[in-house]
Amino acid sequence: MSLGDPTVSRWVLALEMFVCFAPLSLFGLAVAGSLATGGVPVSYTAPLLSAAIAGPLGLAFAYLTIVFGPTQHNRLTLLAMLLAVGWTLTVYFTKMAALSGTQFSEWWRDSVLFALLPALGMLHLAIIGRPRTRPFANT
Repeated sequence: MSLGDPTVSRWVLALEMFVCFAPLSLFGLAVAGSLATGGVPVSYTAPLLSAAIAGPLGLAFAYLTIVFGPTQHNRLTLLAMLLAVGWTLTVYFTKMAALSGTQFSEWWRDSVLFALLPALGMLHLAIIGRPRTRPFANT
């Protein structure tokens, strides 16, 4: 894969998208479970649960891209996914800023798993699905 041609094997893309979106999806399930049992207040879990929606959405969008190809990208779907990932980044880093007493070394792994990997995965899907320009034909 090169920067000029962002195509990649379907198997490699499937593995990449699983690594990017599965941790956030599992985190969302854990937050939903703690919300259902009443172990954590709704005021704390509701923003996290809304931010975790980018995980399952990313997996679904990746599935459509892998199975049907990047030509199936819809601008509205792409915009919704970018907004979901942006919301995830906003909520996660807002929560981390609230924990200002903790050191960066205590939460950087979580920020990579739950905020940066989904953002990078979505960016890659957006690059794959962008319209290709045709080079000028030599006449």
